[in-house]
Amino acid sequence: MQPIQKITDEEICKECPKYLKSLFGAIFLVLSKLVKWIIGFEEIAVKTFDYFLQQFALDIQHLSEENPGASISQQIVNYCSIETENFSIFNISHRAFVDVFMGCCVEGTIPRNIKDHVLCDEKILMRICRPAITALSFTSNLMLLKSIQYEYFDCIISAYLKSNLHYMYLQDWSAIQILISNLDPELFLKYMLFNIAPSMQTPVNFETPLPSLLSVSELELDYNMSKLLFYVYNALVERHYIGVADNPEFRLLQRQIIHSLAGEYQTIEDIRNMDEIIGRVSFTTYSPDPVDRRALKPPFFNTVNMFCFVYYFLENLELQDKILSLYKEYGSKFQPPDLLQLRDGFEGMNNFLYPNAFFDLIIHVLVDWFGNIRPSKTGSVVNLLLVSMSRRKTKNVFLST
Repeated sequence: MQPIQKITDEEICKECPKYLKSLFGAIFLVLSKLVKWIIGFEEIAVKTFDYFLQQFALDIQHLSEENPGASISQQIVNYCSIETENFSIFNISHRAFVDVFMGCCVEGTIPRNIKDHVLCDEKILMRICRPAITALSFTSNLMLLKSIQYEYFDCIISAYLKSNLHYMYLQDWSAIQILISNLDPELFLKYMLFNIAPSMQTPVNFETPLPSLLSVSELELDYNMSKLLFYVYNALVERHYIGVADNPEFRLLQRQIIHSLAGEYQTIEDIRNMDEIIGRVSFTTYSPDPVDRRALKPPFFNTVNMFCFVYYFLENLELQDKILSLYKEYGSKFQPPDLLQLRDGFEGMNNFLYPNAFFDLIIHVLVDWFGNIRPSKTGSVVNLLLVSMSRRKTKNVFLST
């Protein structure tokens, strides 16, 4: 099952994805407890950071020696193409590092030298986040796999998104937020684009300026630009750990349960024992089933971030229909979440929207929308909407600081 390859004739047992999901669910349950223990002991956390950073440095040295003619940044960006190479989306060690790092940032226990080493070293930062980029590259391109022989990919995505309250998925979002906050904006956008559209990696020169890069045919603008903007928008608004809050874990769990219930009815066991949050956001639905299920209270549909569901296509379509009916029947309305002030080390996220790189992207989206004003070209409209929402929502917080 892992690593996998997009182009393969290998027969995969249909039961394997189910066992894989069960295995990783158990692993992440143990891992989350271990990470919490590490975060609680500063000395152990420091030793953990030192060990990981030594390994990341060795990885970078190996890349440099393997291909001395190319920049390290370019090699990391093109390190794994899901189009042609074996890849895995279940890299546990990098996710654990991100989890410990973000946990210590929230607790305020991370030493300044380690924090600077991670956030201020471009190569280390990109290497740490490489598995997250690979996973998002895979999920972004899953809908393009039409052949029935790739049905098992859907099971792998399900394991990635749903195992133990989305453990890997959450760490990958933290990784994206770390990159946006601390990486050069043009380099970040290239890192994302060359992996959201992996067919660009071979024919397109990495040194191509961003305005020219946005025009290459391999980018498939409508589809892939929407994916990039989905990721950017979610990273900007879902600030569970990078934002200053009295109880970030409670806030995160409440958002998780809201989105879990928005997609479908759940049993209490499905969403585990979080009685206070469950009582606040949901109610019991009675049915002939042996187990009563919970449904999201209608007012909380206002706070659902529709773009949390774009990574799992079928769930997204079902949610769209459900929320559309709520808009019509109950007068629900879209209400973006309040943005938290950013923690030390992540203030660069507010600045991300204002440099030339993102401005070039906005101009390209506007030009594309203007040139495609017709009913069949919904992708251009979605891109325009996401750019407008990202700029406006973050600008309001930026001006209030």
